Amino acid sequence: SINVDRLQAELKKILFAHHNIEQTNKIKSFADNIKSAVKNGSSIITMLLTKLHGIFDVKHAGIELKPNSIKQSIDDAIKEYPFYKNENRLIVWSEQKNQDFIYLGDNLLTKHVLFNLIKNALRAIKEAKHGEIFISLDSDNKFNYLIFKDTATGIPAENLDSLFKQFHIKNKGSSGLGLAFCKMTMQSYGGDIICDSKKDEFTVFTLSFPKITDNEKDIAQ
Repeated sequence: SINVDRLQAELKKILFAHHNIEQTNKIKSFADNIKSAVKNGSSIITMLLTKLHGIFDVKHAGIELKPNSIKQSIDDAIKEYPFYKNENRLIVWSEQKNQDFIYLGDNLLTKHVLFNLIKNALRAIKEAKHGEIFISLDSDNKFNYLIFKDTATGIPAENLDSLFKQFHIKNKGSSGLGLAFCKMTMQSYGGDIICDSKKDEFTVFTLSFPKITDNEKDIAQ
């Protein structure tokens, strides 16, 4: 005959063991995330410090520029950004058009450029109590472009010239390094970032990435 009590006891053991495995996996995943965050943070800090000492280039910061998918960088940034509640729904990213291009750069740095732009746009949207974020791609003969637009407070014309300077503080609580970091990152790729804005209507950041050769694209695939 079947010993029901024994079966129940064995089942409890199995469930307990499974629970422990799940908890162990969660702890391991959490530890891995911490290690990754520390590593990523160290790379960014190194880059900023070398720039502040006036010697910045990607080699000094220990960064190797490699072919990357811009779509992947955008997807990663949106996935990893610490949105509050449903803030991610404010982003309109035209990935359904299957647009993409390969750029020579660093995925981590590009994500942090996007983190800065997302953070600033969300702050502006909160202040304006309206607005959305639109991300799209474009190109011409020499460059590929990532266009990052928000429809919130806009930036006064008198502030545009100093926007990318180190320690320019646009908002209370800002370190003043965000957009300067974006500028030096894009220039280290051989590209640039520029801003166009109209107060109370919109702000558009255009990131330019030099087009790369077919051979360089093949390395990424």
